[in-house]
Parts: sequence; C-alpha cells; structure tokens
Amino acid sequence: MLLNQFVETIYRPLRLRQRSANSVRLHHQAVARLAEHLERPPVVADLVDELMLAAHLESRAERRSPWTVERERSSLLALARLAWERGMIPRLPVCPPAPLPLRTPTAWTLDELGRLFAAAAAEPRPVGPIPGGEFWSALLSLLWESGERIGAVMAAEVGSLRGRELTIRAESRKGRRHDRVVALSQATADRVRAAHAPHRLELLWWPWARASLWDAFGGIVRRAGLAGPRVGFQRLRGSAASWIAAGGGDAPAFLGHAAGSGGKVAAAWYVDPRM
Repeated sequence: MLLNQFVETIYRPLRLRQRSANSVRLHHQAVARLAEHLERPPVVADLVDELMLAAHLESRAERRSPWTVERERSSLLALARLAWERGMIPRLPVCPPAPLPLRTPTAWTLDELGRLFAAAAAEPRPVGPIPGGEFWSALLSLLWESGERIGAVMAAEVGSLRGRELTIRAESRKGRRHDRVVALSQATADRVRAAHAPHRLELLWWPWARASLWDAFGGIVRRAGLAGPRVGFQRLRGSAASWIAAGGGDAPAFLGHAAGSGGKVAAAWYVDPRM
C-alpha cells in the first residue's frame, strides 16, 4: 500500500480524528519528503528500512532545521507504529532522535515592538473591505494581549467576543481540549470590532489563502526593519510572554499552558530571559 494512501484511509481516521487539518498536512509532508529521497512514492513496507530512514533524515538535516527533521521523524515513526499494530510490517523500526539544540528565545524590545505596530498601522493593502492598517493593528493587538497562537485567533468567530472577553474555542487550540477566555483591553476590543468584515462569521476575516497571511506579516516585519531567520507570529507571542515574565507575571498561564512543570518547560521555549 502506498504510504500516502495509508495516511488517508487508515492513519487519519484512527489517529487524527477531530485533529486539525495542519496535523494531517504535516504527516503528508513527511511522506512527500521521503518520496523525494526515494525518487518514487513510498510504500508502507519502506518504513521497516531503518538505514534508509536514517539516511533520509541525515540528508534532510543538511537543508532543514533540527526541529523540522525531528517532526518528520516522529511522523514517520507514528505511521510505522500503526502499521505494525495492524500487522502490515513485521517489526517497529528503530530510529532514535538526534540531539536538538536548545536555543535562547528572542523577544522584541519595546522599541522594536513600537516599530512593528507602526508598520502594521501603515499597511496600505486592504484586507477585504477593511483598510489594511485597521486589520493588522487589530490582529497584532489581539495576539499581543491574548498570548494565543495565530491559528486559534483566526478561527475565532464574531460571537466569541463579548464586551472585553474573548473566548478561544478548544477546537481551534493546540491539544483541542479546553476553551480559554481572555480579557482584552477596551482599546483592543474596539479595534477588533472595527476590523470585523460585515456579514462574515470570522471575527477577523482573511480573504486569501491562509499561507499568504504569514507572507503578509513577513512584509510588515521587513518594513519595520525586524526581518531575520524564524521571525513570524511566534516571535510576537514569545515577546508578549517575555514581557509578562519580566513584569513578574505568570508567563505559562498567559500562554494558556497547563500549570506545573510541564507549563514551565513549555514557557521556556518562548520566554527570553534577557528581557
């Protein structure tokens, strides 16, 4: 059986039920990268070839970040585990992870954040019927004050904002288990309402392909003079968490992470200790 077919007909219904479309996409992406290495469509039986998998991941490490390679390794081994459980391959492949470097998170300074928000407010391209500056000012303010991921914020519907309280539904959050209610400033709540496209269900509507949202934000970042490697919406989230921590606040709670050691470890991926 072709590995892509296995993902769609067996793995997706059994392991990815009610998971995000991005989770499905990442598994297909891992299969596509393996196909490039093999120069043919991979089949389920290929998952037993540990030396081939190791060579593939080594080759990927020459072109992609260690975190990308580890994600693809995890996806392929997850597929292998289900195939083994169903008797489609004779054994589980042994392919341990490579060491991942521990990077110090980088947050934007207050001056840099000021430049970012100024560039957003000056965005000339309209977003549907909404002036670009209004849309981007509302979106960045919402991300800054909520500490939520961009996917969850863009999935929020118009009825989720009541007064100054925004409810982020569990279905759109990582883990998909708990709703989260965040209190916004009155200024941000007003900006978001002003940037709502009439007659749209989405609180903030992006009328183009979702990938272009990241491209458009990259343009704002460049105009603010903040371009660099791995600079995206997560940098804004990490900056907000870093300044919460610098002010003595609870960064894990702000990010919506669970209490305890797990939340502290997760927050360590975001909080810049130099702030």
